[in-house]
Amino acid sequence: MNLHVGIYEKVSNKFHPFYGQLLNVYDDTKLVIEYMSHNNIMLTKSEVLFEKFFAYSSIIEKNEIIGQNITDNGGRVMVVHKHKFAIIFFVCLVLASGGIIGYKFYQESKDEAANVSQQKAEREAFQKEGRMAETKVISAEMNPTQENIDAAEEAVYLLPNIEDKQKLLERIAVVKDEFNRNQKIKEEARLAKLKPEIKQAKIALGIDQSPSEEDLLEILHNMTHQKVRSEEKWEFIQMTEVNLLAVKEVLQENPAYSQNIDMLDIVNTWLNNNFSNIVADHNVIWEFKDGTVGKAYGILSPKEEEDLVKEQFGAR
Repeated sequence: MNLHVGIYEKVSNKFHPFYGQLLNVYDDTKLVIEYMSHNNIMLTKSEVLFEKFFAYSSIIEKNEIIGQNITDNGGRVMVVHKHKFAIIFFVCLVLASGGIIGYKFYQESKDEAANVSQQKAEREAFQKEGRMAETKVISAEMNPTQENIDAAEEAVYLLPNIEDKQKLLERIAVVKDEFNRNQKIKEEARLAKLKPEIKQAKIALGIDQSPSEEDLLEILHNMTHQKVRSEEKWEFIQMTEVNLLAVKEVLQENPAYSQNIDMLDIVNTWLNNNFSNIVADHNVIWEFKDGTVGKAYGILSPKEEEDLVKEQFGAR
């Protein structure tokens, strides 16, 4: 803008009265540009050009019609219409450069507004995620189930804010500790009620009086027959929770029995209803016992297992 003012000052000696009118329009243009920039409003370059072109042209036409003579300081007389096209060209040049500058300012303002809008949207999204995560934590605190605790942990781990995330994780840790303590108490109480049944199972399995490692391997081997596919199966022992708990107690009393094959780990896995490795478990025991016939090669379907249980042990 300072460059434009300097150009106007240079020609003011030749067009002094007329220059005053041009400068007024120039000032108006500058105010319009500033207003548009401040309010994120933009006319197209062609609209700016034509609006201002007509404004300047009207001044020129007015001076030409009345035949006004413009006298410079040296007393030389010049007629406006002789310089009409030069002035119009000059006005167009000024407007074009001003339009480019204005467009640049507009683009910068537009980009800045877009960045601000994006940052606001991200901030609101983070706040929404934070509120949802806290809601899940509160749900876990009020109703501490494994499902609620897992849902709360998953929601909190997705939070980007380190400080809020850490506070919520600390609250979840408190809930988990309390939940695990309660679960342990409940499990101990449940197992205490099963003690008489476990004692009877030991007697039925023949492991109540100092059983050997081979005795326990044979029991587990026969239990796997309930779940695996193999060409030959000679003996069966029903794989129930009570039977597994009976074997577990004996293994806990005799840790040396799990040195060759980790039978305690196998039993704990089965007690957790995880039979994904049951074929390998069968074959490890079968090979340790020097088996030659009856290698397992698959897992029975639930229906096949149900039929086998009914056939071997009667109603489940």
